Amino acid sequence: MDDIQIIEKISRHEQEIKNTQDTLARHESIITKLENEAGAIDRLSFILEEERKTSQKTVETLNTMSTTLSTMNVSLNNQIQEVRRELVINQEDFKSALQEVNEKIGQTDIKVNTLSEKGKFDFVTFIKDKAIPVLIGGGVAYFIINTIPK
Repeated sequence: MDDIQIIEKISRHEQEIKNTQDTLARHESIITKLENEAGAIDRLSFILEEERKTSQKTVETLNTMSTTLSTMNVSLNNQIQEVRRELVINQEDFKSALQEVNEKIGQTDIKVNTLSEKGKFDFVTFIKDKAIPVLIGGGVAYFIINTIPK
């Protein structure tokens, strides 16, 4: 091989070495970026894990609240049913008491009407039943007293 070929070969090898060095430099840059990104990925993984834990606690809290609300709902429904039963009983008692009051009012009304009828002053009836007999009786008594010799 002659010198020119050797020089060309060396030149090609130098170019290949330079290309390889450039590739290595780029790879080193990429590795450095990846290492930096790996730190960021680790931080993101940590943040995501914390978010997962928080979400899990939130879900547990919501489940507990849901259970509590469900229990409260059942309890409230039972209380509502009890109040309704008491209202029905109270309504029946009220109806019964109202009927008794109505009966007493009716009896009192009859008594008031009777007393009212008895308490009315009927002038014609008074004259016919009381005044005429008293006047006649008084006149007869006067006649007897005056006609009997003294």
